[in-house]
Amino acid sequence: MMTHDQWLEYILEIVRAIASRRHQEEVWLGPRQEINWVGDLYDALDKELFEDFFEKYSDKFTVDQLNAWNRFNETFMGYGDKLPTYPDPKAVISDPDWQVVRDAAAQFVAAFEQKHPAPSVAT
Repeated sequence: MMTHDQWLEYILEIVRAIASRRHQEEVWLGPRQEINWVGDLYDALDKELFEDFFEKYSDKFTVDQLNAWNRFNETFMGYGDKLPTYPDPKAVISDPDWQVVRDAAAQFVAAFEQKHPAPSVAT
């Protein structure tokens, strides 16, 4: 079983790849394809794994993290619902709707990579 930090880092690694157009161009269109199409990102960010993390830890999210989580989840899953079985990576990369997903992913990463101060204790 993964710790909170391991689980979050696993999710962030995938969401960072979703947020980066440059990464997608290099990986999906380059000579050495690692994740060769957008469908692999959906497979990697398994809905159950994503939802289980949310169920277990969302009560500790900041407002920014909760908003970023919800926006990313909505845009990413919504985009996935309209994908054909084998989408054209070039078309996905240049799709304005995918840019909305990338933007939401970037917000997600920023929200979860922030270092938050420890809660203050009333004296």
